[in-house]
Amino acid sequence: MSRACCLLLIGWSLTGCASEIHLAARAGERRPAAGAKFLVRLPGGELATTFSVVEPDRVQVFMAVSDDEGGSWTNRAMIVEVIDAHDVGDGSLLQTRDGELLYAYRHNLDTGEHKSSPYYSIRVRASVDGGRSWREHSIVEEVQVEMLGPGDQQGLWGPFLFQTSEGDIQCYYDDESRPHDAGFWRHQWIVMETWSSECGRWEEPVVAARPQDVSELSRDGMASVVEADGRLTCFFEGVEPIGDNLFRSVLRSTFSDSNGRRWSWRKKGRSPVYSSPEIFSSFAPHGIALSNGWLAVVFVTNEDQPSPDELSVTPDRMQLDVKLVLSGDGGQSWLGPYDVDSTHHRAGIPSVIETAPAPGALFSLFCTWVDYHDDAYFGRRVDFFPQTKR
Repeated sequence: MSRACCLLLIGWSLTGCASEIHLAARAGERRPAAGAKFLVRLPGGELATTFSVVEPDRVQVFMAVSDDEGGSWTNRAMIVEVIDAHDVGDGSLLQTRDGELLYAYRHNLDTGEHKSSPYYSIRVRASVDGGRSWREHSIVEEVQVEMLGPGDQQGLWGPFLFQTSEGDIQCYYDDESRPHDAGFWRHQWIVMETWSSECGRWEEPVVAARPQDVSELSRDGMASVVEADGRLTCFFEGVEPIGDNLFRSVLRSTFSDSNGRRWSWRKKGRSPVYSSPEIFSSFAPHGIALSNGWLAVVFVTNEDQPSPDELSVTPDRMQLDVKLVLSGDGGQSWLGPYDVDSTHHRAGIPSVIETAPAPGALFSLFCTWVDYHDDAYFGRRVDFFPQTKR
């Protein structure tokens, strides 16, 4: 029997395909957190996250840590400070296996005098002392637009750092510039570049996600990547048509069995991860691989609201709740969704990390997100227990 159809999870045997497995989710207390996006675990066991402080004349990004699995947080250091009208954020932390801590972020000039000829970049900073001090590391990609046309988009967004089992450090990001140069107006692809320590630069850009059908609108973005059994899987949000020039957001994935050199969208398209019912949307997935071989993806969705807002509104107006889905067969099928938080229906930027299982639980997760109603970050533990089908 294949691993996909017979799973041993921390002492429990769950027989049957993923669609036949039943889990009960128990959400813990909602508590304040220090940040939301892409939680990481440091070598000493601490959780780490980042958050931005935006003021009229500057933007500062800080790193915070927790030594009690998200129960309390302490600010450790400022990662980057940018003066004047810069757009800075979308950060992603990576704890490398050689002990270096990296932080990737967007650094753009696209307002005021720069609005018609914007500058976009994805940059990286580094720390060798656990995030207590930071230095400039590199620029992954940068684009200087001579003149932005009406309604045009050529930006760089949403970086995600990942280190493969082979040791390669990769940076994934949303790219509107490459599709624009290739003749796809207002499209967005996910591009990956690999760090070359010998040359001291990012090299070999590869498109990790875009439609197989060139006539299909691509807005693939907000990537996160996991590795399981030698396969890289990239989770992301994209759009699909639901009417005359109307779209909704859905969650998809692509995979690579060549350490990121080639991706499945070329021959097999993009695999569905989760689609909300009817005309509703799901956004901003963050996927992780669990220690038992399962995959977990947390996201936000408006599917429990009477009607959705337009995709063009800002995230704080989208009426979004936090949910997650699980897969025990490498992403071929998914369980859920399981509710994480619906306190104010104004959530965004969710993240998930595995934590020590509760007594009797198969596994436990810790999720964070931003609550736009309170203008603050929150976290919640979710424990999963076996449930007998009745």
